[in-house]
Amino acid sequence: MERLTKGKVVEIPVHDEYYVYAQVLHQSSFVYFDARYSTSVQDIRDIDMNKVLFIVCSSVTDAVRARRWKIRGKLPIDPKFNKLPKEFLQDAINPYKFSLYDCDTGEVTPATREECEGLERCAVWYDNHIEDRIYSHYSNTRCIWMRTIDEEIEFVNKQKEKYLQKLQQQQQETNKKKPK
Repeated sequence: MERLTKGKVVEIPVHDEYYVYAQVLHQSSFVYFDARYSTSVQDIRDIDMNKVLFIVCSSVTDAVRARRWKIRGKLPIDPKFNKLPKEFLQDAINPYKFSLYDCDTGEVTPATREECEGLERCAVWYDNHIEDRIYSHYSNTRCIWMRTIDEEIEFVNKQKEKYLQKLQQQQQETNKKKPK
């Protein structure tokens, strides 16, 4: 199998409707370009790499190995991608706690919610997630894999509430079984 190395361009068929292209930037970071094509582009130099759909860490080796995503060649990386954008982390226990992740250095620093607004959530995106996200973008629908900061807070709070209710039930059942 050909390796996904820096500068390689991959062709992504999206729901058998169109093709989108991405380029390997650094290790597992990819830039996904905001241009879709009804047929496979013959010469990768013709791909419109001016508009960016998103830049994320991606684990797509399985899609390449299965030849669903094809490596179409290698192009020089635009210097504007020399520094990767920061991503944010939202604490799973305390969703009001945030950090910034520097994709170039691996450094994590505390952050405010405001500093995280508009950034990508730090996550590893698999090929099916990427395809769904691209499809959602072009069909103008909500991607099931993306939650806003507020939705994550709501989700965590609901999970905590369920957990506390379950704990309370267990405590009540334990109290009923205790001899008086």
